[in-house]
Amino acid sequence: MRTIFLFGAVTAGAWAQPDLISGASWSHPQPQNLQTVSAEGNPGGFATALRATTTAVTPGQPWTPQLSLVIPGETRAGQWLRFRFWARSANTSRVGLVHELNAAPNTKALDTVVRLAPEWKEYALAYQASAFAARTAAMRVRLGLDVGTVEFAGWRLEDWSGQTTVPPSIGFDPYGGQAVDDSWRESAQERIRQIRMGGLRVKVVDAEGLPIHLAKVEVEQLRHSFRFGTAIADGPLFANSADGEKYRATIRRLFNYAVPENATKWNFQNGNGWPTASRMLDWCAENGLPVRGHNLFWPSYQYLPTTVRDLRGQALRDAIEMRVKDATSRTRGRVVLWDVINEAVTNTEVIRDGGRDLLWKAFQWAREIDPEVGLVYNDYNISNVRGGSSDAQRQGIMRVIREMIDNGAPITMLGDQGHMNVPLTPIPRVIETWDELGQFGLPLEITEFDVVLGGIRDEEAQGKYLADYMTAAFSYPEMKSFLLWGFWDGAHWLSAQGGGMYRRDWSPRPMAEAYERLVLGEWWTREKGLTEETGEWSTRAFLGRHRVRVTMGETTQTVEVELTENGDAVREVVIVATP
Repeated sequence: MRTIFLFGAVTAGAWAQPDLISGASWSHPQPQNLQTVSAEGNPGGFATALRATTTAVTPGQPWTPQLSLVIPGETRAGQWLRFRFWARSANTSRVGLVHELNAAPNTKALDTVVRLAPEWKEYALAYQASAFAARTAAMRVRLGLDVGTVEFAGWRLEDWSGQTTVPPSIGFDPYGGQAVDDSWRESAQERIRQIRMGGLRVKVVDAEGLPIHLAKVEVEQLRHSFRFGTAIADGPLFANSADGEKYRATIRRLFNYAVPENATKWNFQNGNGWPTASRMLDWCAENGLPVRGHNLFWPSYQYLPTTVRDLRGQALRDAIEMRVKDATSRTRGRVVLWDVINEAVTNTEVIRDGGRDLLWKAFQWAREIDPEVGLVYNDYNISNVRGGSSDAQRQGIMRVIREMIDNGAPITMLGDQGHMNVPLTPIPRVIETWDELGQFGLPLEITEFDVVLGGIRDEEAQGKYLADYMTAAFSYPEMKSFLLWGFWDGAHWLSAQGGGMYRRDWSPRPMAEAYERLVLGEWWTREKGLTEETGEWSTRAFLGRHRVRVTMGETTQTVEVELTENGDAVREVVIVATP
C-alpha cells in the first residue's frame, strides 16, 4: 500500500504532510468558518485539526459548502483505494464524501455519507476507482447536510492496488447513523403467512372412494404466484458463449418475470430496436417469463430518438402519440405491463414544451390500443429516502400521480424503482413510503431494485439489506412483484460499485445467497407427510404451482395444483389411487 496524498498537520515523528487549507478550496461564502485548531485528545497522535462550521444548509445541495482537493495523480478503473481520516462532531453532523470527475458528467467512484460521532473516531472507506487522468478528479468533503461544527485530522487517500485482499473499511455505517428498528420483522412474517400462503389438503381414496391411510404425500413448489423478476440485457441474452449460457440458465433458474433493460425504450438503437426487442420477447415467451415493457415515454429529450429531439409543438405531440400507440400495438398480448410514463418529476422539458396533458394522454392512448395491458407510472427515490434528502422529490411524485389520476389517466399500478443507496433507508421507513402510495388505492411493484453503498464495499451489508427489503416487499399486501435491475456484474449498470448479485466471474455475493435462501428456500414449499385415517394430509403452501406426489406401496401418482387463495382458504385435491 502507498499513500497517494496526505493532508493535515501531525506531531513530530508522524507523517510530514501539507496543511489541508493550502490545497483545498472552500466554497462557503464565509471562509472564516474554516480554521486550524488543536486536536487535543486525538488517538491518532495528531496535533492540529481542521474545524469547519456550517451555519445554514440548502436543501438538495449538500455541496454548499464543501471542501475540494484536486488529486494530482491518475487512477485506474478498478484500482482499490481507501479514504482514511479522523473526525468528530459534537452535534453528530453528517458529511458527504465524494471522489468524482471535476467536469461533466461528474462520474463518481465514491459517493457516500457518514454521520460523525462526538468523540474522535477513525474512518476508512474502501472503494474502487474510476479511470481518471491526473488532476481531472477531486476528493470532496460536503458539509451542507447539517448545521454544526466538524473537526478533521490526518486525511489521506491510500492505494491498495498491490494488495491481494479487499481493504477493510473502518467506522462505516451504511445507515448513516439512523436508528435501525427490527420490530417490523415479526409482523412481516405473519403477513407473509397470511397473504402469500394458503391451505392445501390432499385426500387419497381408493376406486370406491374409501380413504387410504398412511399414503405418502410430497408437495414441491414449481413456480411462485408472486413475481420475482429481473432486467435482462440483449447482449448476454443472445451471446454464443459460456457467459451467455450461464446468463440464460440463471434467468430460468431464479426468475419468473422479466423486463428488457433497454430494448423496449424509445431511443434504443435510435428508434430502430424493434427486431431486438421482439427477439427478446419471443425468448421470454418460450421460457415462460411474463414481460413488463419499459418504457413508452420518458419525458426528457435525451431519452428520445435523435429524429424527435428537435420537434416542438404539435409535431412533438404527434410523434409521442405515434410512439405510444405503435409500441403498445406491437406488444399487445406479449407484455403484461407497460411503464407508460417514467420519472416525470425530474424529467420535465418535453412536458414543458409539448403540453402537460401528455402525462395523462399517454395512458389514454395506450389503453385505446390495448384494453388489457397493465399501465404503470414508474419513478425513483420513493422508498429510497436517503436520510430525508429525497422527501421533496417523493412529494412531487405524489402530486404528479394525483394530477394524472384526476385528469383521467387509467393507471393500474405504481412502480417504485427501489434503487437503494447510502444512507440506507431503515425498513420501517420503507414501509411508510409504500403506505403513502396507498392513498391512490393501486397495487405496487418494485421495478428496478439494486443496493450499493456509494462505492464502498461491504458485501455483507448489501446482502442483509437485500434480504430485509425483499422480506418487507413480500409481506406488503399491495405489492405484486419485485424486480432487480440486473443480477450479474457482466451486465449491470452499477457493476463498478459491485451492484450485481454475481461478480463478473459468476461467483455469488452475499446478495445472491440471500436471494436464493428466500425465494428458493424459505418461501418455497417442500413438504411431505402421511395421510391420516381419513385419507387426508394438510399443509400450508406458498401461492403458486405445486407438484403433488402420492405414493402407495409401489405405486406413485403425480398431479400439478395451482394454489391461488391465501389466508384460511383451503384448496383440496382428491387423488384416486389406481392399481
